[in-house]
Amino acid sequence: MEQELNLEFWADSFHEGFWACEQLGKFFHFERVSYEKGFIPVFAFRISSKQSIKITVLGSYKSWSPLPIPISNLLEWGKPDLIAFDPASSKILFALEETAAVPTGNQALQRCERMYGSLRSRIPYWYLLGEFGLHVDGGIRRDSIWPSVMALKLSCIQRSPCVVLHYSDVDHPEDYTFGNGVDSLFRALAIQIGIHFGFEPQSKLAPILTEQYQHMINFIESQGSHVVSFIPKMELLKQPDTAKSISELVTSAEPLDNSLLDFFNWGTTDTIPREIYSRIRPGGYIKKDSLIVRIEGLVKHKKAYTLSGKAGSKPQSKEKINAWIKAQFVLFQTNRQPNVNFSLKLRDFPPSPTGLHITTAKNVFYLIDSWQEFLVSLKSAYPRLRTLNLEFTEPVFLYISNSLLPGRIFGDPFTGQLSAFSNIFARNVVGQRTRIAVAYYPHQVHTQLFDSKGAFKKNKGITIMRELLDFAVFHGGVLVNLKNGSII
Repeated sequence: MEQELNLEFWADSFHEGFWACEQLGKFFHFERVSYEKGFIPVFAFRISSKQSIKITVLGSYKSWSPLPIPISNLLEWGKPDLIAFDPASSKILFALEETAAVPTGNQALQRCERMYGSLRSRIPYWYLLGEFGLHVDGGIRRDSIWPSVMALKLSCIQRSPCVVLHYSDVDHPEDYTFGNGVDSLFRALAIQIGIHFGFEPQSKLAPILTEQYQHMINFIESQGSHVVSFIPKMELLKQPDTAKSISELVTSAEPLDNSLLDFFNWGTTDTIPREIYSRIRPGGYIKKDSLIVRIEGLVKHKKAYTLSGKAGSKPQSKEKINAWIKAQFVLFQTNRQPNVNFSLKLRDFPPSPTGLHITTAKNVFYLIDSWQEFLVSLKSAYPRLRTLNLEFTEPVFLYISNSLLPGRIFGDPFTGQLSAFSNIFARNVVGQRTRIAVAYYPHQVHTQLFDSKGAFKKNKGITIMRELLDFAVFHGGVLVNLKNGSII
């Protein structure tokens, strides 16, 4: 008697699900595609003479109600392009993200909250993106290392596959037919499906994951020096068995020791290589800011450091900035805190040939040696906090978002940046907190976090902030404890 296995591909659009099924046809014998109700694609694949798989593509998450609970829960952390779901067991097999966006900086990072959302629930996650892209200026750009760094770290923390793969090459940017990323991706997904349904052995996944982790390591090694001043423990990553060890960690049911894979821990200034320490210099700022000036002072005295100093500025028009300032003031008025003044003024934004700069620091984040040093800087910048007394022993990871548009910090690219950098710089591979995670929003008011009753609002950005940050500092020096909701 023939066994028909059923799988659902929930997708952000029918296109992603249709494309995924076409790619799986390279590894399963494709028989036919039919349409339920005239518009729902159903792909039939032959596995053996006695087994077949039916994959139903359900496009556009928002078009279906109710969603299966596991899918609904995952979407609270962002929408992967595709989720493979077994309706019989109510289990998600994996999540997939693929993008054709130019892989530079924000574009590569803006989907990292989806990566984190999957891995926190130990749902295997694959992220396919172009290694090379054609920029609007006509030049070729190469992908950021941060999604790959984050994926390696999350793999070790959660002991579940988290993989970044690339397509294209320097001569064929943004071309899916070049590079081995697409083929490698669907080989792994076909195996993952086979393991779930029992027609592939569990042992078959580890070798392809080893290849994929090795690709990630090789990419970080070749691109890292173009992005950051140094990568700690790179010698450990380059050891021939590291990729295999990570693969075994995420596929084994045995309690393997992940502390042996102790990489990507950017420590305090006294732990970094001597030649790097000697080159620590302030990166400067574009728009002067009271807290940033003091943090730059910490860098000058080698009590903090940055890794690149390559953050750019995207000037905005006077009309937009003026409208955003007025909108922030309206929000500010809904829940004023004692001794807080609204001081955003159009004249404080320096001019550029195309508008006004809103960027403060030339860095997206700082690594500060001491909570106490950060606290002194915070109190000095905002005297209203002079009586604040919070004691922590860990150093600080400080993330900065210069956004001025109300609500923007809760969406792309900022939730992706925050997800990537807080996991990379505030946790180790065992999952322990290594730094106090703080975000600074100099142009945003804190009231956007809360409803009329003073409770946290519910959206993707706030969910990410509450989980991955300890504190956020808003305009005027309002400090919010993201763990308990207290406003200082």
